[in-house]
Order: sequence, then structure tokens, then C-alpha cells
Amino acid sequence: MFKFIVLCFILLISSCDDNSNPLIQDSDSPVITINNYGAGTACGGSVLIHNADVMRSFNGGLARMDNELNLEEVSIGDFQQWQIYHVEKIDGKFWFAITDFQDLNEAHVLDDNGEIIEIYEVGQTPGDFAKWSNGNISWVFVANEGSYGASNGSISMIDDNGNIYETDAIGDVVQSLEVYKDKLIVIVNNDHKIILYDITEADGIKLPGVTVSTGNSSPREMVIINEKVYFTNWNSKDVKVLNLTTYAIDSSIPIEGLPEDIITDGINLWVSIPNLELNDPSDGTKVVKINLESEQIVDTYDVGRGPQSLTLFNDEVYVSRTYYSSDWLETTFGVSKIGNVISEAIYGLGSPCGGSIMTYDNKVYRSYEGGIAPIDENLTIQPLERVGSFDQSQVYHVEIINDYIYFTLTDYSTMNVLKQVDSNGTVISSYDVGINPGDLAYWKYSE
Repeated sequence: MFKFIVLCFILLISSCDDNSNPLIQDSDSPVITINNYGAGTACGGSVLIHNADVMRSFNGGLARMDNELNLEEVSIGDFQQWQIYHVEKIDGKFWFAITDFQDLNEAHVLDDNGEIIEIYEVGQTPGDFAKWSNGNISWVFVANEGSYGASNGSISMIDDNGNIYETDAIGDVVQSLEVYKDKLIVIVNNDHKIILYDITEADGIKLPGVTVSTGNSSPREMVIINEKVYFTNWNSKDVKVLNLTTYAIDSSIPIEGLPEDIITDGINLWVSIPNLELNDPSDGTKVVKINLESEQIVDTYDVGRGPQSLTLFNDEVYVSRTYYSSDWLETTFGVSKIGNVISEAIYGLGSPCGGSIMTYDNKVYRSYEGGIAPIDENLTIQPLERVGSFDQSQVYHVEIINDYIYFTLTDYSTMNVLKQVDSNGTVISSYDVGINPGDLAYWKYSE
């Protein structure tokens, strides 16, 4: 039996002491505002809150309602109105129960852009939704570098419900983040410091944290292993070792040049050296291997100009490269690989940033033309398999978290956005974040 509902939407607005608004009265005598929209379908009368707006199912989707209860154009969803049985918002996503009361019985999950993320076949005449969680809570942290010299770098925090929070300014150039156990470790480059924050389920990070001075070293990137933070430094031209038990810098490993990225295979550290001196046009060509036990350089590899980011795949080290012409007007990008032999490939001219390299879907991917594209074992890039389609000049960093691709985008001014993208290139979520978003880190609570 079909369920037919005639819905009149009634909004009760309680009073304030100031009665200047004719719709606002004392709570003892509320005003009832009624807006009848006309003839429609029997079902699909859902009302919900989104971004501080009231929205109602209407004309095959969800439409915003103004203060007079007038409906605007549909902004989320594009279905047959008579097939919409119920709509609900869960964890920042919109769940549409779709049925023809016979053979069509589906749940459609949409993002806030109205893009369909998932479709599930369900039982006869789907209606209400509910969510159960086992209590695990997660946070995504975003390093907002800020404007150089302005000390306005910050951290954005996104919980597993899609809520976003931002800290006050914590320093000049928030360079990189890493999660270790229940701590967020933050390198602030131009303030020459490392800040260690406790991570909590409720608040993300607990301020103010513990600050360790790195002694005017200009710290850059880090890797954490065996209760130690190994981090690269430009001014001091070394890799320093921070003890996470004592918060003291125990040692340093000299580097010829300005070290940038650093990764580990559990036995060795691998460090890229894109520059020989400050402000050179990426004249560095080396990647060094450092034994963790001895803290000594055991091998040096010439991989070509401008080695930047590093990733490990099948016991080989892949190196993204970016370097500049002597007048800084042209940028060349490519990839090298350290295996039994050293191989390299140049892809041509590109943009100065966006040199991320990573493993994803059992392949190596590099940022490429506004997305990421896989690289085969011969270092040939596969442009037709590119995931993501943004303005390449705005792609600042790319990272994989829980099989999703996260792009940080900036115009170095007013546009600062984090995009969460699935394997098909569909934008799942979009977040406005702080100035010049770069590095990311992920934490999940576990008992």
C-alpha cells in the first residue's frame, strides 16, 4: 500500500526581547508562517539543515529555503521527484532513497556538489536512514604554510563528519606534518622550530603544544622511526635527529647541498638534494642513502637535476624532479628511478609546484597536468590514465589517504582549497582551508 502524505511546512520562530521583526514574538504567542508551494508528489517531503541553510526536497532534488520559506532552484540532486521517498544528510553526504514502488529500490549518495558518489541496491521501498559507528574517530590535518614572513601559518583539521576547524596562527611557513602515535609533529620552516601536539578525539590537536628550537637550521621535511624524528635542514645543510623521548636533538648528519625530502625503508634513509646553495636554479642532482644504525652516508646517486619528492615501490626509489632555467622563467619536470641502474625521464616544461610522487593502486603516480598520472617501469607517464583535472598552476601538493586522493590548491592569494577525489576523479568533498595549503597528515583513534 502506498503511503501518501500531504505536507504543509510549518516554521515556528521563537522570540527575542527585541520585537522589531514582525515574525518574532514572545514565546507565549509564536507566529506561524505557512508557505504552500502548490501541487506536487505524494512523498519526498524531507527537510534538513546544510551549511546553516534549511533545505527541502523539491523538483527532483534539494532546494534552499529563504527566511520567507520561498524555495530557490534545486542545488543538490537531479532525480524524478515522484521517485524520491526520503533524503537525509549523514557525515556531510546526502542520502537519497529512490523507489518506483516496484523494481527500482536504491540509495544514492551525493556530495555537496550534487555529484553521485555511490549507488546501492536496497530492499523494497527504502525510507529512513541511520548510521552506527564503532566509536573510532579520525582527523585529517592540513599544513597551511601562510604567507612567507607573515607568521600566519596555521593547521586546518577535518573530522570524519566533514567538519573543519582551523587553529590560530602558529608560525612562519608551516612546512610539513607527520602523525606519530597520538602526536602531531609540525615543522615550521622560517621560525626554525618543531612543535609537538597531543591529538585528542574531540579537539584534533591540543594547544599550545611543545616547541623545540632547531637553531636557525631552516627545517624542511621529516620521517619518524624508532622514536626519532629525522628532518632535513637548509641553513645547516644536514639531517638532524630529534629524540621523541627527551625532545632533545641528539645528532646531525652533514649533507653536501640543501636536503629536501626524506623517506625510509626501515634500514636506510633516502634524502633528495635539489639545491646546492640557496636561490640556485635547482642545480643539485643527488640522492643520498644514509644507514640508520651508523647515521652515515653509505651511497650517493646522481639522478639528474632537481630531485624533489621521493617514494618507494618494489624496493626501488622513485624521484620526482623539478628544475629551472638560469633566468627562472622555464620549469622542467620529470622522474628518475634508483634500482639496479639509475634511469631518468624528462616530460617537458611544466609549472613550478606540484612535484608530488606517490604509490597508489599498486602503481607509482606523479602530479601531472592538474592531476596525477601513473608511471610505468620504464618511467613513461600515462596521460590517458590521469586522475584529477585542476589548474596545474594551482596544484600545490597531492597525497593519498585511505585510497582517496587529496589535492591542495592555491592561487597564493584568496583561493586555498582542499579537494578529496576518488579513483574516478570525482570530487567527493571540498574544503576551504588556510593560506597556501601544503602537507597533509592523518590520524585515527584506536583503542
